[in-house]
Formats: sequence, C-alpha cells, structure tokens
Amino acid sequence: MPRLSIALAAILWGTTGTAQALASAQAHPLAVGAVRLILGTACLWAVAWWTDRPGLHHPWPRRLTIGAGVGVALYQASFFAAVQAMGVAAGTIMAIGSAPVAAGILGFLLHKERPSAAWYPATFLAILGCTALAAEPETDFSWKGAPLAITAGAAYALYSAACKHLMVSRAPTTAMAGIFATAALILCPILFFLDLSWMATPRATLAMVHLGLVATALAYVLFSHGLRTTPVSSAVTLSLLEPLTAALLGTLLLDEILTTRQRIGIVSILLGMGILALEALPVPRRLRITTEKQRR
Repeated sequence: MPRLSIALAAILWGTTGTAQALASAQAHPLAVGAVRLILGTACLWAVAWWTDRPGLHHPWPRRLTIGAGVGVALYQASFFAAVQAMGVAAGTIMAIGSAPVAAGILGFLLHKERPSAAWYPATFLAILGCTALAAEPETDFSWKGAPLAITAGAAYALYSAACKHLMVSRAPTTAMAGIFATAALILCPILFFLDLSWMATPRATLAMVHLGLVATALAYVLFSHGLRTTPVSSAVTLSLLEPLTAALLGTLLLDEILTTRQRIGIVSILLGMGILALEALPVPRRLRITTEKQRR
C-alpha cells in the first residue's frame, strides 16, 4: 500500500533527531547531515547498481535532478541545525509541520495536482497538532531556530515535488541514488572544514550508521515507492507522522515529558492521518453505483 510505505518512512525519519542527540553533543549539524548523505548515497547506489544498472546510465533531467538534490542537501543542513537550536521534538515538529502547505503549492505548480478534499482537514488537524506540540511553555523551544525549521520544511516539499516527476522515467531506488548523489556533491565538501573526531565513539558510529542506512536509504526508498501513486500534498501530510515519532522518542529516550496539550496535539495528528487513510480505502461498488445515479 503506497500510503503505508510513506507512513513507515515518516516513522523512520522520526528517529533522526534522537539519533543526532544520542550521537554527540559536539557534532556539528552540517557534519551530521553530510555524513548521513554519504552513507545513504553509498547504500542507495549499491542497490541501484545491483537491481537497475541500465537506469543509472539513462540521461538525467538536469533541472529536476538538481532541484531534488538541492532540496535534500538544504533539508539536511537546516533540519539538524533546527533540532540543535530548538530541541528534538520542537525542531522536528516545526520543520515537517510547515511542509504540507509548501507541498500543496508545489504539487499544483509542478504537477497541476489539486489537493484532494481530504487534504484540507487532514493538513489543518496535523498542523494544529504540531502547533500544540511545539507551543507548550515547558518544551525546549527557541524561536531563533524557527527560520531554519521552516526552511527545512520548504526544502522537503521541494524534494518531494521534484522527485515525483523524476520517477516517471526511472525506478524509485535509481531515482533516489541519483538525487542523493547530487545532494552529497553539494553538501559533502564542508566536511573538510569541520571536526569529525566525535565519530570515534561506538555510540556515535552506530547512530550515524542508523541515520545513513535506515533513516535515509531505507526510509527514502519506502517514501519514493509510495510517492509514485500518491499526490505530493497527501504524501507530505502523511509525513507528519515524523514529528509524532520524534515527540514519543523524546519522551522515552531523552526524558522529555508530554503534557496534556502535547497529548492533544498527538491525537490531532493521528486524526489527520486517519482522514487520509480513509480517503485511500476503496469505495464499495454498491455505494459507487448509488453515487453515480445521484449525480445523473
């Protein structure tokens, strides 16, 4: 099921902020994003080379590939910086919570996709839930990271819109390999200017392996498979399961406390996801016939 793939990808993405926090307090956000890209790109390229070698040699649409690559690179840089400035839960929530609006606009501009009727209430409930999660006074929240988080949300929407169009002519894994290779070329030169000594500890190494292989390679392949048949606007709204996961992991692993307002926010996000899930269910044949007769 396409939407299930997107939901699973969002849950895996929800572990990224916690993984960064567990890796090292000294890790620079740009270093975390760049190393994640290198590991994820290597894995995606190996799988694409094994399963679809001819697809890697097909001509790549320059604008779409660069656009998606810029989106991925910008997301890595701004997201991890936002998480460091605002905290895991608040940074993730604001980054992904700002994405559906941008995704709806980009989906219409690039693909002429009009958001479905269910997208509006689902996105409203999801953003309302994200606001409730982030607006709690007791959360580790800092407005200085808000522009970074909003930039991350817009970059994620840009990637989603460009990626959907790119996958028309190639397999999802192949498309991901090309996009992430482009993003790695953009972001990785900064590693020559950053301290990487923090990666010497086993915990940091394991955290980065998780970020690269699980939360990047596997998650983005799942997302790309679902994105092929799911509108960009709905896909990005489903991705709001990421901040939900981040908030729960922050509670369980980082000793963050969920207040009543935050619990209400979680319920609101789940209601939004439920609306999109119901939209994807097949309409019974009898009901479909009755509806067609009424239209006539």
